[in-house]
Amino acid sequence: MNVDGTVTAVATPPRVSLIENFANGAAGHWGDNLVRLCHGATAAGYDPIAVAVHGLHPQVRSSLSATGALIVDRPVGLLARASLRASRFLRPLHGLTYRIAPRSDLPARVRYASRCLAEVSALRTATRVAGEDVEAIVILTASQGLAATAAGLSRTPHLRFVHYKGVPEGACLRAVEKVFARSGRSIAVIATNAAIESTTKQRHPDRLIIVRSFTVADPSMYIGEDERLPARRDLGIADTEFVVAMVGGWWPYRGMETVKRALELLTRPVTLIVCGIPVRPTELEPAIACGGGRVVNLAGSVTESELRRIYAASDGALVTRTPGWPEEIGTVFDAARYGVPLMVSNHDLDLSHRLTGEPWVRLFRAGDPQDLARTLEGFAERPPPRPDQSAPERLGLKSAAETINAFSRIAVTLPRRTVRST
Repeated sequence: MNVDGTVTAVATPPRVSLIENFANGAAGHWGDNLVRLCHGATAAGYDPIAVAVHGLHPQVRSSLSATGALIVDRPVGLLARASLRASRFLRPLHGLTYRIAPRSDLPARVRYASRCLAEVSALRTATRVAGEDVEAIVILTASQGLAATAAGLSRTPHLRFVHYKGVPEGACLRAVEKVFARSGRSIAVIATNAAIESTTKQRHPDRLIIVRSFTVADPSMYIGEDERLPARRDLGIADTEFVVAMVGGWWPYRGMETVKRALELLTRPVTLIVCGIPVRPTELEPAIACGGGRVVNLAGSVTESELRRIYAASDGALVTRTPGWPEEIGTVFDAARYGVPLMVSNHDLDLSHRLTGEPWVRLFRAGDPQDLARTLEGFAERPPPRPDQSAPERLGLKSAAETINAFSRIAVTLPRRTVRST
């Protein structure tokens, strides 16, 4: 109250709700990006709310606590709790269908249903906690399927990052989507690249779609030259060794058979650091020994500081995919953000176009072990320069604060949400 008896209203910062239903895992870019976006929201003048109805990994929770975000790690409200229980009920069915028909689209469609219900839980929770004047609600890792259904059941307009093309929904799920067709207008899809944008447009031509990278630029990640020797010392690597980092799980689309055959063709030693889940480093040991090299086995999830040490110790990073794989690859952008030269397959025309002309990048033909072997040996003989600190910006990455502001601009184009007691 002022001396004259009047009351001055105190402006409260606008709120933004960031949903990450995969933040209960230690590895991957999901939790990392949630933390960076919460930092960016605070820097941009917002009150961030981090919603993770499946819970948070302790490492992610610790990092989030430093951002000032309100952390919500369980469903809030009757509909949110019921939806999450239903989602978890479908998980065993997904596993059963995968065992019965692993090559069919049925397991993916069951997973669509399970993820949709988890999204309903998270969206209702975000709405209940943030209130009706929340600036934006964003699902950071959203399903390609049943988006309108999630919006309709939750009665929550929102933005949703889609990272994969995914299988078609099929007749049954399309029928469900038609019931909630009007809710499709309350969604903004953020596709992480042009291939996902094209697929989404084909399936949902009336839906608002924006192309934007999931990964955010962060100059503080850039590795200093003085970090190399301590990192190598910690990992038991001599300064004279040629070291390549291969980060991430060995899923079928990673093209590990190409890597194995390329290592067998090498005529010089390479030290390969392997980390992630799932990986099987022992499978590469006989192949890399042909050229006198070795594997540094760091199998398992790693913390951010451990990942930084791995990249600091490396002369370059290796990223491979099978031909045509269209996802955004966080490890490609990690190389730019940490300042590590990169060898990457030309599996994605759009990504290859973005990387062409970057002096720190060497492209090789996806699925071609001979070309990968030549690239590895050329990389060792004539090391490319490190990416400069403006490389992430040239690749189209924006800061976390810029990304939050973009969310806000997109959200105002959507209809207002309806808040109910459930």
